[in-house]
Amino acid sequence: MNLSRLATSLVTVTAVLVLVLPTSRSVAQESLRPSDPIAAIDGDPILLGELNYLLASKLKVKDLSDVNLDVQRASSALLVRQHMALQTLRQQGGTDLQTLLDRDWEEFLVALRRKGLNLDEYCKQFQSDERSVRQSHDWDSAWRRYLKSMMTDANLKRYYELHHENYSSARWNVSHLFIAVDKQSRDSQAIAEQRIQDITSQLQETSDAAEALKTKFAELAVRESEGATADKGGGIGWVSQPGDLPTAVMKAIRETETGSVTPPVLSPLGYHLVLVHEKKVERVAYEDVSDLTPLRRDAATALFDALVARHGKAKVVWYVKQLQPPGN
Repeated sequence: MNLSRLATSLVTVTAVLVLVLPTSRSVAQESLRPSDPIAAIDGDPILLGELNYLLASKLKVKDLSDVNLDVQRASSALLVRQHMALQTLRQQGGTDLQTLLDRDWEEFLVALRRKGLNLDEYCKQFQSDERSVRQSHDWDSAWRRYLKSMMTDANLKRYYELHHENYSSARWNVSHLFIAVDKQSRDSQAIAEQRIQDITSQLQETSDAAEALKTKFAELAVRESEGATADKGGGIGWVSQPGDLPTAVMKAIRETETGSVTPPVLSPLGYHLVLVHEKKVERVAYEDVSDLTPLRRDAATALFDALVARHGKAKVVWYVKQLQPPGN
């Protein structure tokens, strides 16, 4: 198990997911110094240098002025969570952990000198400062050690037993209602969205009665659906994996209880509603799981979230309002 790669993935996933969003750029790098705080958690500052270092060293951004604002916000929010998680690890590890972090830092400095660099030169490469680089290094080191101690085969098996349905072979008997969106028409999506919302409202009127919901869904599918099985009341039988239906639709099916209808799902083709009639799960023994990568990723995320949750009541103050995530 490559714990270092897993840790890096967890650190950067939030920011990577929003790289495709076309948004305005931040001016924080132009008006502030790396040592200036962008936020604080119970008075403990998060510095601009930490954000710059995350973007440049983890996401391999060469020109920080080109990073759009949503990426910087997501990265800033991740830094807040990392600070909270590291605080929990420091409380748990005490002086023993600090001794290890100090040793790791000294080894990092030695490695820099072997490359012919000093710390000031290294910091300038990433538009950062010593305190920010040390904070990032401490987090990476503490998190790596924590993962190594926690991600044992026994713990991974225990996590699997608690969440086995997410990794077992499952299939669902469903009915499908589909409203197409014409990408060539400017108003098509708005019209389709209104239609799917109207259909959803009608279905909600019968959501408490299983048979009535099934009958109503079939009637609406015949009358409104543009899918291939509309004349059959939307019934398409058993589905089990992306490819049977679009990925986003399959995800919604997984999250919907038997006898219920998914929320409206927008795919590249149009809007979907799915009535889940039945679910069958073929449980796979932990020893027979062929690819443990998703399980390891999810277990690491759960560990990270648990560390953050210890400081869920911490007061976060944003000094650079541009970087404050929506809802914070």
